[in-house]
Amino acid sequence: MPPILANLLGILAILLIAFVLSVGKRRIKPRVVLAAFALQALMAFLVLGTSGGRFVIKGMADGVAALLSYAGKGTEFLFGTENPLANTFALGALPVIVFFAALVSILYYLGIMQK
Repeated sequence: MPPILANLLGILAILLIAFVLSVGKRRIKPRVVLAAFALQALMAFLVLGTSGGRFVIKGMADGVAALLSYAGKGTEFLFGTENPLANTFALGALPVIVFFAALVSILYYLGIMQK
């Protein structure tokens, strides 16, 4: 089975499960579902299938990596670079979570997140 066919069958299975488990089956509009799927496929092609889309995604990934590196620099400043506990959750992931939470709080305070 070609991968594209397996992918489409998987999407169809998820939609079928969602339909079966839905409470309001009569309110589901097939045209809206198909339009949303087509729009998502178009966006996937534009982002992943074109060099411009890959450039934008790479730029966004580099920006997020740079942003998260600030949390690493703060951890190094606070605990030092030669810390044997650097690979634990408390000193590995937790400072990133705290940094990101503080950043989002500042953006909410400034009114940027509401827009």
